[in-house]
Amino acid sequence: MQTNSPPAADLYDWFDSAADALKEDMRREDSLVECSEFFKFVTNVFPSASEEVSQCIDVSFVENLFWQVPPAKAAAYWDKLPPLQALYEGFHNKPPI
Repeated sequence: MQTNSPPAADLYDWFDSAADALKEDMRREDSLVECSEFFKFVTNVFPSASEEVSQCIDVSFVENLFWQVPPAKAAAYWDKLPPLQALYEGFHNKPPI
């Protein structure tokens, strides 16, 4: 076990908090550029991430990302997340828009 690795619970909490912050940005229709940069970061990390990190991104981030965001406000953000759309649709059985 690496001592410099965050505990799994902290990682789940971090991605859950990131999803919450992005949902607030979507509801306010804040800067799509800043959200896009974060989405790019997550989609670049996901393919090469460990199973634990991939699961965390799926469960804590993707599944929660569009919760209670009106479809009209989610659309532009959804278009920026293609690599992870299948994860969202796999859990929710439909896109958020």
